Amino acid sequence: MTFPPKNIICLVLFCLIFQIIISCSKDTDLFNDIVLNENGSLEERERNVGEEGDEPGTRIFAFTPINDVYLQGGTSFDQSIIRLQEDYRTSYLMFDLSGLPGDIKSAKLQFTINADDGDGLIEVNKGTSNDWTEETLDENSAPGIEAVLGSINQSYAMGSTQEVDLTTEDLSAEKLTLVLTHSTGNDLAFASKEHPLDDLSPKLVVTYYGTEDPVIQEEEPVDEGEEELPPSDEPIDYGELKAFPSAYGGGAYATGGRGGRVIHVTNLNDTGPGSLREAVYASGPRIVVFDVSGTINLQTTLNIKNGDLTIAGHTAPEGGITLTGARTQFDGCDNVIVRYIRVRPRYQAIEQDGLRVANCTNYIFDHVSVSWGTDEVASMGGILTRNSTFQRMLIAEGKTAALLGDSDTPANSDNFSMLNSLFYNISHRFPNVNSNGRVDVVNNVVYNWNFRLIRTQGSILLNHINNVYLRQKHGVYENQMHKVDHHHGGNIPQIHTRGNLVLPDVLTDPDADNWFTWTTFGSWSYGGTWYDLNDTRPAPRDFQAQSPFSMLGPDFPLKSAGVAFDNVLDDVGSNKRLDGSGNVIWEQDNVDEMYITRVRNDDPVPYTYGSVTEIPATQHYQAFWETVSNTPVATHPQGYDSDRDGMPDAWELAQSLDPNNPDDGSQDRNNDGYTNLEDYLNLIDF
Repeated sequence: MTFPPKNIICLVLFCLIFQIIISCSKDTDLFNDIVLNENGSLEERERNVGEEGDEPGTRIFAFTPINDVYLQGGTSFDQSIIRLQEDYRTSYLMFDLSGLPGDIKSAKLQFTINADDGDGLIEVNKGTSNDWTEETLDENSAPGIEAVLGSINQSYAMGSTQEVDLTTEDLSAEKLTLVLTHSTGNDLAFASKEHPLDDLSPKLVVTYYGTEDPVIQEEEPVDEGEEELPPSDEPIDYGELKAFPSAYGGGAYATGGRGGRVIHVTNLNDTGPGSLREAVYASGPRIVVFDVSGTINLQTTLNIKNGDLTIAGHTAPEGGITLTGARTQFDGCDNVIVRYIRVRPRYQAIEQDGLRVANCTNYIFDHVSVSWGTDEVASMGGILTRNSTFQRMLIAEGKTAALLGDSDTPANSDNFSMLNSLFYNISHRFPNVNSNGRVDVVNNVVYNWNFRLIRTQGSILLNHINNVYLRQKHGVYENQMHKVDHHHGGNIPQIHTRGNLVLPDVLTDPDADNWFTWTTFGSWSYGGTWYDLNDTRPAPRDFQAQSPFSMLGPDFPLKSAGVAFDNVLDDVGSNKRLDGSGNVIWEQDNVDEMYITRVRNDDPVPYTYGSVTEIPATQHYQAFWETVSNTPVATHPQGYDSDRDGMPDAWELAQSLDPNNPDDGSQDRNNDGYTNLEDYLNLIDF
C-alpha cells in the first residue's frame, strides 16, 4: 500500500504532537497536589497546579496551613491532631494567601476527623492578627476574633472529612488566621499538618478569578555541599539529667530502670508470661513497656518488691493501661519511676489503699490516676520513706486521700513532694504528713472536701504554697481546715503557708495571712498554753515559718493558685500516650473526664464519708466494670518494634537508629545521660 505525500506529512505531524503530549504528561508525574474531585471532596492528583473552576476564568487551589496549633488552658499543643472543646480547647490555623493572583470568589475549610469523634457547633472565625507561630502562641499572644466566616453543626464521625463554607468579604490575598471554636456538644479532634498522612492535613480550598496558579513561598534552600537532615533527626536537648525532663520534687532524680533490659507486656493476664505481674516481679534494672491496652484485673495484690524499675504506661496503644481488682503496692523498693497508668481497684468493705508505696526511697509517680481506695486512695508511708514525688496525680473518690510518712517514726520520713495534683470527692488527708524533715505541698487542687485538709505530725519543715481548696461538702468549720499535731515533742514544726485559696468564701485573697487556717490536733501544751483536738484558735505563731524553704529537687515553676487551678485541670492523671512516630496523643478515660468536668463546672456530687455502698452504685463505676475484660482494647501491630528494644521502628528510622539492633536502646547517642530509649519515652513531655 502506498500513501500520498500529503497523508504522510499529516501522519508524521500527528505522531510528533502525540509524542509531545505524552512527554508532558510524564513530566507532570513528578509532582503532587491536592485538588477537588467532582463530588467536592479532596483527592490526590499527580500535579502541583490548581484546577480550572466551574466558571470560565476561575481556578481552584487547596492551601495547607503554614501554622496549626490548639490552646488548652493557655498552653499550646503542636501535635498530629488539633483538638476542639467548648470553653477548653481553641484551634488556630494560619494560611498564606499572599500569592493569589486574583480576587477570591469562594472558599471552604476542609478537615478530617482523627483520633476523637464528637458533635456540636463549630464556628470558623477570622483572627485579629497573624503575628504568631506554633512555637510562640500562648494565651497572651493568641489572636482574637474579628468576624465569623462560617459554621457547621452536626455529628463528626471518625475518618470523615468535613467542609465549612466561608464568606469571602473579609478574605484577601494575604496571610489569614482562622480561629475555630466549639460549643454545645462532645469534644473532637482533626488531623493537623503534622499528621503522618499528608492527605489528612486541613485545607483551605479557594476559588479565585484568574488563569495562573498562586505563587507559593518556598522554604530557604539548603547550602550546596550540606546534607539536609530530617528535623526529627536531631535529638531534643532535655536539659538537666533527671528521671525525665518534667520531673520535680524529692523524687526527681530517680533513675528507674535506666540502661536495663526492656520487658514487653503482651497481654492483660493477671499472671504468667507476658503479664505485667511477671514484668514487675523480675529483678534488676528494667523498663516495662506495653504492646497492648486495656484493663488488668488483679486477683491478688500486685506487691512489687524489686526496684530499679520504670513503668512506661504511655507506650500502650489507644486506651492505655488500667489496673483494677486487688490493690497495687510497692513494698521496700528503691529507685522507681511510674508514669501514665490508672489504678482503680474494686471498692469493697475491707479497708485498703488503692495505691500504696511503703518503705520505699527515690521514686516518682507522674500522671497516674488513682480512685476507689477504701482507706487512703494513695499513700507513701512505712518505717523508712524519703526522696519521693507524687506529681500530676488525679486522686479521687475514696475514704481519705493520702498519707506521707509514718506516724510512729517521723524521723525516718522526709523529702516528700506533692505537686500539681487534683483531689476529687474525698473527705480529708490532702495529705496527712508525718515527718521531721522537708515536705512540699504546692500547686494542688482539692475539690469537695469534707472534714479537714492537711494534718502534720512531727517536727516538719513544710512549704504549703499556692494550693486551691474549693467547696467544702458541708460548709467550712473553723476548726476543720489544716491541723498541727505536736505531741511527739522534739523541735517545733515550721510551716510556711502562703498564697493558698479556700473557696468560695473562707480565704479568697492569696496575699492574706494564711495562718488562721492552721489549728491544733491532739492534746498538748506549748508555751504554757494547753491545746486540744477541737481548739479553734490558730496554732502557735512560733510554728509559722516566715520565709519559704528551698523547694526540693530541681527549680520548680511555681504558679499562683489561680493559674495552678487551670494548669492542673488541663494536665493531670493518665491523659496522654505516644504513637509509633513519637507524637503525643491526648487520651483520657471516661472516669477521669467526668471528674475533671465536674470540677471545672463546679458541679459537686454528694457523698457519705466511709460509705462502702455509694461509689459501687454510681453509674460511672458500674459502666467501668462492664468494660473490664482480658481482651485487649488495642494491640501494637506486628513490626511495630522489630528488635524489641522499646523504641518503635518508625521513630528509630526517623532518628537514624537501627530498628533491627536490640542494643541501641540502652546507648546514648548525644551523651546527655538519657538513653536512646529514654529519648523516645521523654517525648511525652513535649
